Amino acid sequence: MKFLFTFLFFLPFIILLSQNDTTFQSNEGLNIILEESTEDDEDSQLFNLIEDFKNNPVDLNSASVNDLLKIPFIDFYTAQTIISYRNDFGYFKSETDLYSIKDLNKVSLDNIISFVTVKNEFADESAILNATSYQNIKMKIRSRVIEDIQNRKGFSEKIYQGNKYKFYNRLKGELKDYKINILTEKDAGEKSFSDFYSVNLNADNFYLFDKIILGDYLIEFGQGLALWGPYAFSKSGEAVSSIGRSGRGIVPYSGTDENQFFRGAAARINSRKFDLSIFFSSNKIDANISFDGSITSTPLDGYHRSENELTKKDKTNLVMTGGIVNYFANESTSINFLYFHTKFSNQFIKEKIYDLKGSDFNFYSLSYSGVYNKLYINGEFSFNGISAASINNVEFRINKSFSLAASFRNYPRNYYNIFSRGFGESSNTINEKGFYFGLKTKINSTSINVYYDQFKFPFATFSNPVSTYGNELLIDLFHSFSSKLKFRIRYTKEEKEISTESNNINLIDIQRKQKIRIEGIFNLSKNFRLKTRAEYSCFTLKESNYKSRGYLLFQDLRYSPSPALSFYARLIFFDTDSYDSRIYQFENDLIGIMNNTALFGKGSKWYFIINYDLLNNIIISAKYSELYQPELRTLSSGLNEINGNLSSRISIQVDLKF
Repeated sequence: MKFLFTFLFFLPFIILLSQNDTTFQSNEGLNIILEESTEDDEDSQLFNLIEDFKNNPVDLNSASVNDLLKIPFIDFYTAQTIISYRNDFGYFKSETDLYSIKDLNKVSLDNIISFVTVKNEFADESAILNATSYQNIKMKIRSRVIEDIQNRKGFSEKIYQGNKYKFYNRLKGELKDYKINILTEKDAGEKSFSDFYSVNLNADNFYLFDKIILGDYLIEFGQGLALWGPYAFSKSGEAVSSIGRSGRGIVPYSGTDENQFFRGAAARINSRKFDLSIFFSSNKIDANISFDGSITSTPLDGYHRSENELTKKDKTNLVMTGGIVNYFANESTSINFLYFHTKFSNQFIKEKIYDLKGSDFNFYSLSYSGVYNKLYINGEFSFNGISAASINNVEFRINKSFSLAASFRNYPRNYYNIFSRGFGESSNTINEKGFYFGLKTKINSTSINVYYDQFKFPFATFSNPVSTYGNELLIDLFHSFSSKLKFRIRYTKEEKEISTESNNINLIDIQRKQKIRIEGIFNLSKNFRLKTRAEYSCFTLKESNYKSRGYLLFQDLRYSPSPALSFYARLIFFDTDSYDSRIYQFENDLIGIMNNTALFGKGSKWYFIINYDLLNNIIISAKYSELYQPELRTLSSGLNEINGNLSSRISIQVDLKF
């Protein structure tokens, strides 16, 4: 296997010498965004967010700087340059006109091109009005089935009540300003074919309303301290543009997270200087209920496979009402106010001094954003009736090749809010202070991103009985030798205090994680691309004198013999001393699925994906993956345990467009 990988590692260099200078055209920018921002779980919903952006692209001819900044990881300089170009040279005729802007680099544009559009304002309006209703209807249907080949413990012991298949079905329909979304999902082991369902109707320009949503929806506000969806971007290799957020307000929900969304109605009224959004929701969510009827926890996994898991399904009802007022001083400056009230049908019990208590909660929040020449500022202050959380960000563009960003966050110990998802080291926006500094520079064909994040947990947490602190450093260098050869090297280091036990004595130790990644991307022709990566991980505990190391190597290829057919394959080898030195790797999958699985122990993994576009309106996709760990007798744990050292999975999906 080592000989095979050595050969595969040097194969791109051998082939490269015999290729013509052509560029592989792919949606690589989209994959970069997903990989840079993936959370550490195996079923992240971030792809749904990406698809929402793709399905609702920003119009280049009407967008403001703030509108463009809603695009994932677009930097302030790029957004400002696009607007300046439009003001100087007139409207864009096509999205590809962006590549005519000399001050923007191709890599940045590749990352955003999928999220912008140019609406044809010169279309024949009479032809549109005379078109039949049938011609105006657009429909997208997606059906997917996934099966693990090996039996897991929950099935072999007949604890799971359903079959092994995971089903997903979604229908999206559009008629002019009206859109409908219907979704059903069944996880493996669940009995009901529609264990989870989601429906919404979205209308734009409906009488007095700029937007109205009936059914399931999300709310994104400010920097996510008070209200945000179940998924958000955080620290990444884009050191400058990853901190500030630009909330989209009320948006239809099309994800599969079964608890972190709202069900009811929401509407927005827009005027020249103000817009007002109002919303109401009544939604049942999963909860563990004690003998006295109190909520002990609100699990978010959405699994209802066994009798025990079914006992927590839809056990409490959450009612929410609220509103958002946005004031626009100009097209680049806004101030926004949010209020909402929530009421649970059950009380939260209080085990620790700063735990959630009660059933009624009120939240108030003020956010701002503004563009002033080369400066972009944004932030949010949120109050839960007891304490206030805040974050303030600034991005400064020195010139077209150099940008700086800084952020300070303060999340008090008693700022509890189950809907928040603020930027930070932890995801629960509580008991954390931090200062973030990032810079991005470009020298000829080399881009350098650096960030340093220093954080502190002022009071005890679930895992640490005392105050702790930490810091994180990232250095990312990306160089483009030519259109067919690109190279990346990345170094990350994180140090933090953790609670450990030695000789029956509790002590605070310093945990250090270091990772080095080297990657080469080889566009061998316009339809053939190779990517090679080597990564090293080192985990240490200073006081305990403990060390764990890990290695990962992979080679993948993407081949498109025709615009309608594409193949993707990856071969991975990994060897780590323990789970502590695990290495995450973003794994390509069927459209709509995103995995960032942790690999640890010793073994190999490979997968193969095929996509075929039939007649431009039927896309058939399939994936087969196989994980092999020869030194183990079982894989995974608990009811998901597999008896043996091989885990394989097959997935099939059909996308229809009418």
